[in-house]
Amino acid sequence: MPGHCVPHHYQKGSETVLRSFRRHRTLWYGLMAVLPLVLGACSVFLGRYPVSVRDIGALAAAAWTGQTMDPTHFSVIVHVRMPRIILGALVGGSLAVSGAAFQGLFRNPLVSSGMLGVSSGAGFGAALALILFDRYGYVYPFAFGFGLLAVLLCFFIGRLTASTQAITLVLGGVIVGSIFSALISLLKYLADP
Repeated sequence: MPGHCVPHHYQKGSETVLRSFRRHRTLWYGLMAVLPLVLGACSVFLGRYPVSVRDIGALAAAAWTGQTMDPTHFSVIVHVRMPRIILGALVGGSLAVSGAAFQGLFRNPLVSSGMLGVSSGAGFGAALALILFDRYGYVYPFAFGFGLLAVLLCFFIGRLTASTQAITLVLGGVIVGSIFSALISLLKYLADP
């Protein structure tokens, strides 16, 4: 990034922050690796049904020794809390990967699903599926398909011009998002009895 566009005191401050991060890189990476594990372990105890540390210990002891455990505690811990923690981690990881893929694909660090019209496209697809079909099973494929269509339209609009500037993609995303938002409003108007 050229330094002549940024005031000197801002550039100096960002260099100081970057130097401090590089100096403590191992600490930050360790914190980023340990913090999700600690929060995941703490979330076992959060929920409507109270679970204590002793209940977790009893579950581990029962699994180790083959003894029976209270079926309610077992069901809450194994069938409700653990899948919730695992799926939360998987969804968070997949959102991070998709965000990084968007940023890499469009070569724009500020890109987001809302900026590219994906949210409006997916919303339109879901609304269209709710109007056209009686079953909810069509909502997710339609939302995914129209979200993907919004990305492709935005990418196509960005490639129409000879310039490779990120502003073209952003403006294309605004156009696509506005079109799909207008189509959602049209569907609401047509579906209202």
